[in-house]
Amino acid sequence: GSFAYLLSFIALALISSTFNSTIGQFGAFIFIPAAFLILPTVISKKESIVIITFNGLLLDYHNYLPLGFCPFILLLIYIFLEKQLSLTKTSNFVDNRFLFVVVNISISVALFVLTKLEVSGISNWELSRFLVDILLSSIVLFYIIHPLTFFLEQFTTKFRALGPSNSSTVK
Repeated sequence: GSFAYLLSFIALALISSTFNSTIGQFGAFIFIPAAFLILPTVISKKESIVIITFNGLLLDYHNYLPLGFCPFILLLIYIFLEKQLSLTKTSNFVDNRFLFVVVNISISVALFVLTKLEVSGISNWELSRFLVDILLSSIVLFYIIHPLTFFLEQFTTKFRALGPSNSSTVK
């Protein structure tokens, strides 16, 4: 299940990078770090932490961020959401698109502040470009949550079914 999810996230990152290469010519950028909240229900809490860490490192690499920035922020948000909202699986909140958008905006604001402090290797974000990017990213995130969640659930479930039959690993 975890491997299938990681493959899916890598594919999503590659699609996003390709899309960003195209729209980047027009001065826009889509950054959707909140996609880590879409964890399939078959993934355990321990697997979730490993997946979030890997996804964060992948985001750091693809966006030229300081190593560890995204894993730290993503794990902090995951732990906060799990403790404060008693989340067992954030995919149960897929109908609450606003949670995803708020998380996405929060991470983007942290990144914006980071660029202003000139701690990262990415170029300084101008306020107007930041607002366009955050608006575009929020719109894309708002509309891809349901199809992405459905795809990840189906893909990880089918991938898991291909493996050896072990009823003790099914959650």
